[in-house]
Amino acid sequence: MRRRRRSGSSPRTSSTSSRCATPAPSVFAGRTQEEADTFGIVIFGADDRAAAQAITAADPAVAAGVFAATLHPFAVAVSSPTSE
Repeated sequence: MRRRRRSGSSPRTSSTSSRCATPAPSVFAGRTQEEADTFGIVIFGADDRAAAQAITAADPAVAAGVFAATLHPFAVAVSSPTSE
């Protein structure tokens, strides 16, 4: 899931809602470090696209309209032994 803060959202709301509360275990989550146009990325497991959409819709920041989310299928190409 890619999360981007919607324009006009308050920093207070964004900061308190910036933690993704997905019911699925996250593989990792964070945000890009660019000066402008930064966005967050959350990689999580789901059985199918419908399940991923339900997880995304349940995110409090997405549901409140603070963040917009888009889904992108992802496959691991390389993994370190410590990430499993």
